[in-house]
Amino acid sequence: MCPLSRAYRPDAAPAAPPANNHRRRAPAAGQAADPAAGPAHAAFEEEMPFSFAEISALAVPKLERIPLDAQLVVAAQLAKALQLAATGSVTGWLRLHSFATLVLFKPRRGGRKKVAAALRSRCHLWAHGRFGELWTEAQEVAAGRRQAGVPPVRFLVMDEDDNQIGRFVGLATDVEDADQLDAKTVQQVIRRTKARWFGKAVAALSAAKVAPVNEETLGVMREKHPQAPEPPLPPIPPQANAEIDVSWGIVIKTLRALPRGTAPGPSGLSAQHLLDLVSPGSPIRAPLVAVIARIATGSLPDEARPHGFGARLVALEKKDGGLRPIACGEVLRRMAAKILARDKSVVQAVKPILERCGQTGVGMKSGADAMVCAMRCVGEAYRRDGQGRGILKVDLQNAFNKEPAPPAQPDPLRVSQLDARAFYLDDGAAAGLWEHLIVWLAAFELEGGAVGMDLNRGKSEVVCLAGERVPDEFAAMTRCSLESWEILGAPCGSEAAVREAVAKVLDRAEKRARAIASLPDPHTALALLNSCAGFVCVVSLMRATGPVADYGRVDTFMRRALARTLGAELGDTEW
Repeated sequence: MCPLSRAYRPDAAPAAPPANNHRRRAPAAGQAADPAAGPAHAAFEEEMPFSFAEISALAVPKLERIPLDAQLVVAAQLAKALQLAATGSVTGWLRLHSFATLVLFKPRRGGRKKVAAALRSRCHLWAHGRFGELWTEAQEVAAGRRQAGVPPVRFLVMDEDDNQIGRFVGLATDVEDADQLDAKTVQQVIRRTKARWFGKAVAALSAAKVAPVNEETLGVMREKHPQAPEPPLPPIPPQANAEIDVSWGIVIKTLRALPRGTAPGPSGLSAQHLLDLVSPGSPIRAPLVAVIARIATGSLPDEARPHGFGARLVALEKKDGGLRPIACGEVLRRMAAKILARDKSVVQAVKPILERCGQTGVGMKSGADAMVCAMRCVGEAYRRDGQGRGILKVDLQNAFNKEPAPPAQPDPLRVSQLDARAFYLDDGAAAGLWEHLIVWLAAFELEGGAVGMDLNRGKSEVVCLAGERVPDEFAAMTRCSLESWEILGAPCGSEAAVREAVAKVLDRAEKRARAIASLPDPHTALALLNSCAGFVCVVSLMRATGPVADYGRVDTFMRRALARTLGAELGDTEW
């Protein structure tokens, strides 16, 4: 039996034949609905008993994958939501924003057949505009999870008045040793490995700890993401929109390039959901291209902009005790941004500016490696003869929603006299004589303040020889020795300091390998050991530090982990 036919219950036939429904174009905002289009479009506005913010705040667990038996039905209904959003209708964007929350949440009972049946039933309600019933069911699921004592979905969503309308999300485990693995973690690792989300599976073994849900955490997040009026921006030239190339080939290439298991935004629609629905002949192809093209040109309704371009905020604890804000944006917005970043006209216009700033994080392959190698070479030269010179590592304060300062013009001649200068996104470093660094720092603060990027002197660092007198302009910064420092997380300095730093990293890698080998499913363990347990970590360290550390121990602990997984000792020949 065709799965599409099972989406319609025999006791409630659709008002119009299904073959015609998916070909009809949804009316734009303010237009009268076509009576022949069926109840889905006619009753849309009056049967949506929720807002953008309420949908974003409803904490219901979403399905990670869409069962094959229900993919045709779900694709048909999502295509209609995309078509309506592509017209620029506010109700269309609300419908698209609510699709994952109302249709793709996990049912109370599992099993592939039961999940597929639940999705077909919800798609039937969705097709006939019975959004109130879907909203009520989703609310009951969220209330049942709270009554059962299930930990809340922990993400932060802020409305226009800076009120908390959501919670925090993320793993709350720092397991690294095999003896500390619990059943929930094991199930999560196995499930993610079967979905080929290898990086996410390994991350579950040693995930960063999520900050506790309290007023203190919320205050820190508000401080890092303050509310402010929208800055005045010039209108987008009409010719700029015409030059942006958005085709199905570019869209599907961008979608497949997103990391496996990447987290969804406030709507809950994930990249994996789209990948499950873009099979050949899928009805969502053309409307998906139209929606992404609309996002790329900024042609969203005003009511939908904060949510289409917004993100859910996750608070993770740092090693030094601070909080790290992680923003999970909407997958459609992320795809549009990646397409714009790769557009030839955009790259040609931006690349000269980035090259002048020494930016290696955009438009340059292996930019992080280039910055690490360059600054490490400068550090080695300064260790031999660095009197009167130093390396300045700048740290920027959170620049979200800050009023820009008046622009100023530094002296470009003296700024160009530095020995080296490089940036990788917001991490920057400069090296040279103290008097040149003073001029560069002043210029950096003036130009950065003009665009809302303020220097955080308390977290910035100055690297120099031991006993070197540091100018008063850098007195508030942390001082590091050229014998032991780091850049972009890569250890630099003397060989002894580098070996010690690498040894700590390999200690964690060894614990991770033991934890993977302890998994009850040997197929899962073998896949993870082969994919991302040791090779990626070691190669990254080798590129950053060179052959100064002892990497032979990696062979030892990986060999032991593999032997435990296979249940047999490996001789030299087998290894």
